Amino acid sequence: MQDPLRFTDILSPVPDDQQQTVAVVGGDAASVVIAYILRKRGHDVVWYRGQDYNPHPASGVLRTFAVEPLALPGYLLGILPNLMRTAVRGKLQGEVSKPFLAWVFRAISQSRPLVVEKLAQERAELLSFAYPAFAALSDAVGLRVGKAELVTLFRSARDYAHGWAVHDVRKRHGVQSREIDFDEIAQRFPHLSPKYTHGMSVPDVDVVENADAVLENMKSFLDGAGCIARHWPQSVEPSHDDQVLIQDDGNVRTFDWVIRGDNGGPAEIWPETFGAGALALAYRERTLRHVSETDSQSTEERSATVLVDGQSGGSLETIADTVLANGAACAGGLSFKDLRYLTAASYARIWRELAGEGWHSEGSRLSVAAGSILPDSKPSIGVAKGRVLEALGMAELSWTLAPLAAYVLAASIEKRDEDIPELRSVRPDRFS
Repeated sequence: MQDPLRFTDILSPVPDDQQQTVAVVGGDAASVVIAYILRKRGHDVVWYRGQDYNPHPASGVLRTFAVEPLALPGYLLGILPNLMRTAVRGKLQGEVSKPFLAWVFRAISQSRPLVVEKLAQERAELLSFAYPAFAALSDAVGLRVGKAELVTLFRSARDYAHGWAVHDVRKRHGVQSREIDFDEIAQRFPHLSPKYTHGMSVPDVDVVENADAVLENMKSFLDGAGCIARHWPQSVEPSHDDQVLIQDDGNVRTFDWVIRGDNGGPAEIWPETFGAGALALAYRERTLRHVSETDSQSTEERSATVLVDGQSGGSLETIADTVLANGAACAGGLSFKDLRYLTAASYARIWRELAGEGWHSEGSRLSVAAGSILPDSKPSIGVAKGRVLEALGMAELSWTLAPLAAYVLAASIEKRDEDIPELRSVRPDRFS
């Protein structure tokens, strides 16, 4: 395993002969972190973020406890029903395609118990290895990390059964978690009882308390350096002379390297790469924080509880999907594109009601984003083909994994092979 001390110079400039031209194409928070780190290291960076994307951190929760793989039955069983609920007037959305079905079959092949345990162990190792890189970035940019309890509540027996499977895998791989019964929910969360009957708790979770501000500072730095392109490229084409050609508003731009991140523009602009590809699905972060003052004898100024309304929070989305599927919303002037607004409005109403109870939304906003999910539920970090690199599949793990991804990609770009960690389990060519 790599010496964590090597991460301490993550923002140090490299010698002039190692500086490269790099295009980072992605509309997610990890792309911001990667572009920022590469620019700080002296590389000539252009960050293509698209006209409609202005990435923000979905949550400040560092999910170093998220060791469970996607191959758990509850995840897989929920994919097709979720897609079916987005059917409008009987017509399925475009996600149900041959690549999608191939992705599903590959994910199912990962669901055998022994494979699940292997994937969970690999995820635990990846997250423990990523944390030193995050800590180095945190020290450099002033991220403020606090401690909190993370609570996930479940509404139905099926959701709870899946939650218990997650809980069980986490415990087997060293995560401290415990079950919350109905009586504790009624006492601690009376505004959610009796609709929510079971829950899980993970104590001492790391939470970035100023994630929004730091990310905005990173974007301001990139903007001030003239690094931001608020549109997507028209094409990305590897050439035969160790360069990549990008069609950019009718002009051809030449880069030494191109990095593809999540929300990386239209799929058709990308050349065929190794691996099975990723499934891009919308995900919604529903994170509430409850802040309460402690007594005068305490050494801490205040304590915080984080409630992540995960599995059961989908009920409001189901209502929104059903309204659209029945055409009622269309009659009222809404279209399918307004689903995100409808969902956000539902949660905003709940948050207003909870504000009087001392609850606040994490980051003060609801994240509705598209994250790339790999069939083995691990990210894809490294060389995809030629000088096209990937940093896909981090989704809600962006804050946790982005600094490590940036470190790995920088080492590849700067030809420092001896400094590239052995991360074989997340290489893009692992499905070849």
